[in-house]
Amino acid sequence: DTNIFAGRQAGWGAITVIVASIVGGILIWSQVSSKVRNHPDYVLTPEQIRVTGVPSWVRADLKQESLRNASLDILLPLDDPELTSRLARAFKMHPWVRRVV
Repeated sequence: DTNIFAGRQAGWGAITVIVASIVGGILIWSQVSSKVRNHPDYVLTPEQIRVTGVPSWVRADLKQESLRNASLDILLPLDDPELTSRLARAFKMHPWVRRVV
């Protein structure tokens, strides 16, 4: 009987450690996530975006205008799952942009 009780105790101990680790991780992430998300290694700045294939006769700053018009001329978190589609949409909306790849 004592072996069965000891096995259950070990099982509850393992569950307690797992739950405490998850809760601890959530609490720590809530404290540091804003610092991490704004760290230069984890954000995309307008300066890092390259626009290629612009004909020489187009005098507009396509990147600056597209990002500004879409309110994306800020630090953009790289962990945003919609980042690529938001950027593509911003450029597609510009009248001088024919195609976004």
